[in-house]
Amino acid sequence: MPLTAEQLEEESVARIPYFLANQCIPRDPVENVRFRKWIRHWVGMDLERQQLVRSACGHDPIFWMETFGWVHEPRGRQVRRRPLILWPHQREFLQEMYERRGERDLGAKKSRAQGVTWGIEYVVYHCVEFEDGGIVIMMLSRNKDMVDKKGSQDSLFWKLRWIREQQPPYLRSPWYDVDMLVKNLLNGNTVLGGVSSEDAGRGGRHFFDFPDELSAWGVRASHELMGSLDLTSDCMFPVGTPKGIGGAFDERIMVDKPKMDVMTLPWTRNPSQTVGLYRKRNGRVEYLDREFWSTVKVGWVRKRYHYVKFADGVSSHDPAVYHYPFVEEPNPPWDGLRSPWYDHMVNKLDNPILRARELDIQREKSGDIIFDVEKLKKCIQDHPKDPYHVGMLKFDASYFGIMSQRRLHYGTGDDMAGDVPTFAMPKWDEAEIGEWSLWFHLDERGRPPSARTYIIAADVSFGTGASNAALAVVDVERRRKVARFKSATTDATELAQITFAAARWFGSADDLEAMVIFEKQGPGITFGKNLLEYGHSHFFRSRTDRSLAEDIGWPSSREGKAHLFREYRAALFKGYYGNPDVEALEELRQYHWQQDKSHNSQVVIFVPLQTGMMLIEGSKGRPTAPHGDLAITDILAWHALKGVPPKDTPRDERADYVTGQGDFQPHTPGWRRQQYLRKHRAGRNDNDMWN
Repeated sequence: MPLTAEQLEEESVARIPYFLANQCIPRDPVENVRFRKWIRHWVGMDLERQQLVRSACGHDPIFWMETFGWVHEPRGRQVRRRPLILWPHQREFLQEMYERRGERDLGAKKSRAQGVTWGIEYVVYHCVEFEDGGIVIMMLSRNKDMVDKKGSQDSLFWKLRWIREQQPPYLRSPWYDVDMLVKNLLNGNTVLGGVSSEDAGRGGRHFFDFPDELSAWGVRASHELMGSLDLTSDCMFPVGTPKGIGGAFDERIMVDKPKMDVMTLPWTRNPSQTVGLYRKRNGRVEYLDREFWSTVKVGWVRKRYHYVKFADGVSSHDPAVYHYPFVEEPNPPWDGLRSPWYDHMVNKLDNPILRARELDIQREKSGDIIFDVEKLKKCIQDHPKDPYHVGMLKFDASYFGIMSQRRLHYGTGDDMAGDVPTFAMPKWDEAEIGEWSLWFHLDERGRPPSARTYIIAADVSFGTGASNAALAVVDVERRRKVARFKSATTDATELAQITFAAARWFGSADDLEAMVIFEKQGPGITFGKNLLEYGHSHFFRSRTDRSLAEDIGWPSSREGKAHLFREYRAALFKGYYGNPDVEALEELRQYHWQQDKSHNSQVVIFVPLQTGMMLIEGSKGRPTAPHGDLAITDILAWHALKGVPPKDTPRDERADYVTGQGDFQPHTPGWRRQQYLRKHRAGRNDNDMWN
């Protein structure tokens, strides 16, 4: 016997969960609203039907969201209340999140405007309404106003309350609702609010935690918070857009090997943002959305995406495909995929850092990078990559033992002035693998060219393997790095011996030993004392009104190091300093600026790309993580180099040169000559090498 119309309706509603599994819920906005009206009309005041629909919603959260969910959209002049129809990547993320709730972590890195926060709020409401009683969920943000502020549509709790207001009575349990807390009075499920604090969540146990936009919390605050939450719950769902290197979001989610499972939600999977998708390669455009480009007019694109600029004189009635400014970039993100929406946003942001954060989910480019990645690549391409020689510099170490004994005898008052030994010239030993790399050809003596002047910059380590001891040797006349030493097991005393030997080996006819510059802090103090003890006398000096023992080395500080980084960046990118050391150039990619709020200044931070650990450059004490030792030697080398006059500078002007300052004393012959050269070069290049 055939079923009646009423029985058919009952059968269809009873199979509501089946609709989702077979993609039967209409996702066209108009049809979806009709479906919602039909469900509500059919349920009416019938308690059995209400219980049936409630059971279906509790069983399948996606069905509930797309049948009873709405979103508040304050942008534009369109309808503010819109039906929640999930995009494919949203549906995948929320389904995965729901399956992991209470048991396993899941992070999300995303482009901006992917609706992730609204989706997670719906999962929170679903758990509060339908889960078995007694669970506690914590929602957190970077400050209290972002968590719960009366009347603020940006706060997390406002969204949660708004979701509840849109539900029919049979999907809306009574709540106890106060500031930063809501509680379901029927099952006891609770939502707590929290802010970025090292004590957030301590003393409680949570079903899951939701730290919203974790990347915006700051490095220290995010680490403290996540350390607190790790012990309060087995499940958390941190989400955000990248914001540079450093911080818990970067370390746990953005690194190549994240500490938790991560899903990516890019704009390229958002149907509303990929309208008109295209790709341009080698001057040819590939139309991936052919239907769009075959129908759309210039006027429609101008009205919808007004930051996309067409050529002057183009009529609004012309087909857009003939006049659209299709974009082709070198090394583009997303394999070159673009759309009018993407072009509109790139032009609107007009900032590569914001673009990397909000659109492209690019870790390295999303922070305040000190050295532009593309410019570094050009530096690598402009110089030879492989050294001409690799090996060891062999020398007689017995000299240093004798000099140390002299120091001990001086302490007893004995006179050993006649016992000064002679230091034998070191010899080069070629090898396939060695601590030294040379970017020059040895002369007939087996030494560096004697017609040059050299500077040696040192970065001293404790020799424990945590970081490298490094030396950089630069050619003063060519303004170019010509040698490098690197070892992770060389301590300050050993490095002083190697530096002393290298200073003699690189010594020129004018200077019997090369100048040495190093950081005067930590192990650098021991390094400098040992060099003095061994008899080295040619040091970089920041001041000349003190004795040699008091004034050797560069006095490091956070502000001073930031200044040196700016100087070196300008010299490197303008071609004033040649660096063929690819490894040292690669280290520069890992240096970022960070705002020091306590001093209202910028400090330099170094974070290894693979680990996410952060080290503030210029901080005192023992290193806590591997850092860019080779890059530091290059920066120190340039600082000393710019204060040394070129060899062709007239001898009567050399005395006027201020070592370490890169300039001559005012109103001296050298100063007048330099002023003339600057004025003469101004028409050709506004930035000569002494600026």
